[in-house]
Parts: sequence; C-alpha cells; structure tokens
Amino acid sequence: MDEIVKATRHFIMRDVIFILSGGTVIGSTLHLFDKLPSPNDSWVLYGLLAGVGYFIAYAIQDMLCLTHLITTTHINKPCWFIRLIYKLYMHEKWQEIDINIDEIVQTFGDDDEARYEFERLVMFQLIGTAGGSCMLASGVLFFVRWAWYLEKFDFFVAIAGTLLGLSLIILSWLKGAQRAQFMSRIRK
Repeated sequence: MDEIVKATRHFIMRDVIFILSGGTVIGSTLHLFDKLPSPNDSWVLYGLLAGVGYFIAYAIQDMLCLTHLITTTHINKPCWFIRLIYKLYMHEKWQEIDINIDEIVQTFGDDDEARYEFERLVMFQLIGTAGGSCMLASGVLFFVRWAWYLEKFDFFVAIAGTLLGLSLIILSWLKGAQRAQFMSRIRK
C-alpha cells in the first residue's frame, strides 16, 4: 500500500507540472485574443482547460526534445556551457563519466535516500523542460500581443516570460548533468 501512495504522489506531481505549464500557454493564448474566461464560467470549462494544458505542455516539451533544444534524460557529456553552469552551481569541476548510467537506476535497491534524491533531480529537470518551454512559448505569445496593441504590460510579461523560460531550460540541462553525476557516484 505504501508503494501505491508513493507512486501516486510521484505521478500527481508530474501531472501538476504539466497542467500548470500548459495552463500558461492556454492563458497566454486566451489573453492574446481577449478571450479569458470569467469567474462565472463553469468549473467544467476550467477542468477541460487543465486537461488540454497537460497535452499542450507534453507536446511542446517533447517537440523541443526532438530538436535537441531540451532533454529529459541524463547528460553524460555536457557541452562547455553546461559544464560551466555545473561548476558555478555545484562549486566543483565536472567529472568525466565512464560507466553505463542506464544500469544504475536498478542498483538503488532499498536505498530510499538515493531514490528520493534521484526522483528530486528528475522532477526539477521536468520543471525546467515542461515549465521552461511553456514559459518561453507564453513569452512569444505576449510579444505578439504587444506588437498588436503596444501595451507596456504585455511587453513586460513577454520579457519576463522569455527570460524565465530560458532560465528554466538552462536549469533543466544542469539538472540532467547533476543526474548523471549523481548516478555515477551511486555506482562507485
């Protein structure tokens, strides 16, 4: 029973990330066309928008994965920029990884602390990939609205959304590198 609760909590957190991330794109799109729902609208509409938000976030994230702009996996051989970010964040130099990381997840066994740390890194990477890519898309939508109406608010949100989106994407690459380093240390 305890395993079911843990699994449910893990999947619910992942779902919430997708719903919130996709919701930013839906909200930005509705704002673009002045079609934001009112508080008097049915809860069914909000439920449907949350479901659609999940699919939007998933689609944007995985389409960007196809372009290699983001990744949802660990990063064995990061580029110089990610190595620099890793060094600045972790206060240690990147260590080359010379083992097969794909086998390591199997070795957690009963080590709940190691499994928790691994899942935490995966969750933060997911926030960066889904949240970052959706914030970037929302920033673009606010730029379009600003170009149409020249409102300061839209310009500010466009800049903030774009910068936040790019920051989250960079952090997702960092979390992928941290995942690889963490898993290589577990194996040793």
